[in-house]
Amino acid sequence: MEQALPTNTLAQTNPIAAFTYTGNFNFNASQNTIANFFSSGGGTVGGFTIGSKTVLQNTDLSTSGFGDTTFMKISFNSANTITGVTHDDGVSLYKAGTTAVDLLPLIDSAPTSKTLSTLVPPAPAGAYDLYYVEANGLPAVLSTNVPEPGSLVLLGTGLLGLGLLAGRRRKTV
Repeated sequence: MEQALPTNTLAQTNPIAAFTYTGNFNFNASQNTIANFFSSGGGTVGGFTIGSKTVLQNTDLSTSGFGDTTFMKISFNSANTITGVTHDDGVSLYKAGTTAVDLLPLIDSAPTSKTLSTLVPPAPAGAYDLYYVEANGLPAVLSTNVPEPGSLVLLGTGLLGLGLLAGRRRKTV
């Protein structure tokens, strides 16, 4: 099984591309190419030090039965707290430059169906290295979860409304 860990044997092979991605960290590929995976985030790819955009356009992201598997190391800076990572295959998250402590449970590094891996406690703003494995074909989903203050207010209001509704139903029964 291909796990999204720095010790994965795929991490020891020569990369087909190294580049800079600028944009949202919210990917959901609709086509099975590496280029489509990154373009689904709405950002731009450039600054290639290895490979090219053409290589990404012509390379499968993954195929069923682990025929093709893509292993990615994504280094990024987050200006906000990270509460979780939604992914459909394996993922691990480390503070940048270290592989001593995975901030996510080990089980999250293995391929799975779409799931939310929660960081407990949340990771503060800063620099991180995220390892991601895309295996077994589409879907290809990867995004970080950063709560917005407005959404927390809406959640609290919704829960309060549900609580009042539940209390009202008990009284009328």
